[in-house]
Amino acid sequence: MVPSFLLKNRSSVYFILLFLIILILLLLISLSQFVFHIVDLSKGINYVSLFLSLTNSIIAFGIIIICSSTFIILKNWIINNKRIRELETITVNAELQQLKNQINPHFLFNILNNVNIMIKHNPIMAAEMLTKFNDLLSYQIDGSTKEFVSLDDEIRFLTDYLELEKSRRNRFNYAILKEGVLHTIKIPPMLFIPFIENAVKHSSGNKNMSYVDISFKINNSQLLFFCVNSKPQSPPIKTEGGLGLANIRRRLELLYKNDFALKIHETNTIYSITLNLKI
Repeated sequence: MVPSFLLKNRSSVYFILLFLIILILLLLISLSQFVFHIVDLSKGINYVSLFLSLTNSIIAFGIIIICSSTFIILKNWIINNKRIRELETITVNAELQQLKNQINPHFLFNILNNVNIMIKHNPIMAAEMLTKFNDLLSYQIDGSTKEFVSLDDEIRFLTDYLELEKSRRNRFNYAILKEGVLHTIKIPPMLFIPFIENAVKHSSGNKNMSYVDISFKINNSQLLFFCVNSKPQSPPIKTEGGLGLANIRRRLELLYKNDFALKIHETNTIYSITLNLKI
């Protein structure tokens, strides 16, 4: 009756049937005592003895019912909890994959657009850009199938990206500083590229020299990522629909929960991002 009524939110039916079953069992026990002469009617009914007998029976039934019901409810609770955890895992993985897929097309479009522009002006340099693009695409395809990648590999990926950007812009420089032991650190793939894309995009359009400076620092169990870029004197008008930074913030929440801190600082001349990860 537990799976048929109690677990299906029909508790009133469950308790009514339970009461009727106990009542019937008590009547059968009482009748059996008379039939098998456990109680001698010729000597009269000992109500105290009968009451104690029925009380013992009720206690015994109660223990049996509580134990069996508790076992079934606990078993059902364990199965449901396992199902809920599996659904949560599937949901989180699906959302992470969706966020990755939202990053990838935007990133690919930027690179292909750069190559397309360069082909018209410098075919040799465009060929070199395509070679670097091939390396980027290989890393991206390979990284999309992995849960974690080496931080060194991720930095090489960012370096290739910035090299491609530098090859198409005359007044652009970048620097990547590294401090600490990086080769042992594992991170989710494509974690930093939205920040770099955002820095590159907002540093362009400047008549003066523009730059993007990046640093990675390992301190105890913390990874400190810092990215700062110059801003043009006349910044471009912001357009709606930018998903990069919103996606990366959501991805950080899913991956690191409370083990990260993201700070954004902006002035008239610079835009900086500081990300602290617990590794």
